[in-house]
Amino acid sequence: FLVDVAIAAVRQRVSTAAAAAALAGTDLDYSQREACAGLLAAQRLVNCLVAPAGTGKTHVMAAFARIWEDQQAGRVIGLTASTNAARIMADEARRAGARMETYNLAQFLGKIKDSDKTRGHVPVYPGDVLVVDEASQVSTEDALRIAQIARQCGAMVIGTFDPEQLGSVDAGGVFRLIAARHGSYRLT
Repeated sequence: FLVDVAIAAVRQRVSTAAAAAALAGTDLDYSQREACAGLLAAQRLVNCLVAPAGTGKTHVMAAFARIWEDQQAGRVIGLTASTNAARIMADEARRAGARMETYNLAQFLGKIKDSDKTRGHVPVYPGDVLVVDEASQVSTEDALRIAQIARQCGAMVIGTFDPEQLGSVDAGGVFRLIAARHGSYRLT
């Protein structure tokens, strides 16, 4: 289901021309600019940024967050496996001049410890982007819930991952499948 819903159309909030203009003069290299421009102008519910360690995924997403905010398209919300990773993601965005709300997945989804119940997710609004860091490690259940939230709220999802990264402890791999089936932005 999620693989098919991933290509559901979302409203384009940043034009291709505006993305290119905003990226002119940045310190991103060619492949980073191309990936960032594609993500900024994306019109799909779920998009993927696939890149080996050290190629600048975090740097690209920090630039993305700054430009998304500058274009008044919405908020960028970073989702990570751990609280420490969320803090690092927020710091990287801040160094790039962007504000980024960050949460670990359990916080964002409102999970209650030792229970299948939730308190409800963090509020999400039209135009927001949910950036799932290390997406290959996210369980299919959590990925589906994130995509459902984005679809219901008029938001978009970007999953970033290293193709050599270990998979989820739970049933997972859906972001890899989405990238394989529908394409992805890649850094080399």
